[in-house]
Amino acid sequence: MENTYTYTARSAVNAEEVITFTLYNNSLSIGLGVPLEHVERAIAAGADEGEEPESAGEEPKEKTDAKEKKAPVKSWLKPMAISAIERTTHPFNVNDVSASATGGGLSVIAWVRSGGLRLAPVVFKLSPVDNPDAAKSFVEELERRKKAAPSKATFPGPLDYWASWVAAGFTALIFLVVWLRKQYKQRASA
Repeated sequence: MENTYTYTARSAVNAEEVITFTLYNNSLSIGLGVPLEHVERAIAAGADEGEEPESAGEEPKEKTDAKEKKAPVKSWLKPMAISAIERTTHPFNVNDVSASATGGGLSVIAWVRSGGLRLAPVVFKLSPVDNPDAAKSFVEELERRKKAAPSKATFPGPLDYWASWVAAGFTALIFLVVWLRKQYKQRASA
């Protein structure tokens, strides 16, 4: 792909915490490397849990059955974890992303859109990162691309969020109920 910029953010405290941000054209892809590794470790720990050291003889039938029961769990849990991670981190439009690199850390907020409106934020934070200068460069590149990208906003400002429309609808409903009660009282007193 042309016009690609990739930044891999790694925690300075825990080197296993890694997030890869890839800017291409007007999009941002986010790759989570470690959560899947944590899932694999949890699966391995679950498989090892409760096992006793093997004796020189054959394994008891109960132990063999327990191992066989744990294997199917591993076979369906890993694909579910991969699927959940991939759904959460689909490409975002750069205009739906804000980032800051302050205090040696990195914070990225990307908005998931539904029906053309912002529905929910996906937040990524690493503090501190192992290379704060690279984090600042990533934020600067994101801001540069945001300025050059056409806006994807359906409505301006606060009307670009589902929460604003829900709040407006709820407020309108309250006013409608109050007005109907007032009309009912006027008709009842007449």
